[in-house]
Amino acid sequence: MVEGVFSTHYHFADRYVLIRAGYSLPTYTNVFDGVGIKTLKRDRKVVCYGFNKECVTAFINHIYSFRPPNAFTGRGIKYKGVRFKVKPGKRGSIKGRIW
Repeated sequence: MVEGVFSTHYHFADRYVLIRAGYSLPTYTNVFDGVGIKTLKRDRKVVCYGFNKECVTAFINHIYSFRPPNAFTGRGIKYKGVRFKVKPGKRGSIKGRIW
């Protein structure tokens, strides 16, 4: 099994996922065939798993494309274990944070 975790709001109905990633309107997307989803409501995480690595990776990249992390605020859908540097913005004297 391959797992990928991303943070978002979620709702499952049949084979659809409702993604509320900070936009005014919710976004519905199909769950790909061969991909299973589990939720961790306490941590607001969604776990995608399956036996086909390409299918799971394609689905996770599809979800990630809705709202990748912003370089200045760090808000957005994130992968587990992937670190990125937040830019300092107009305050040049303060170093950027690493999430």
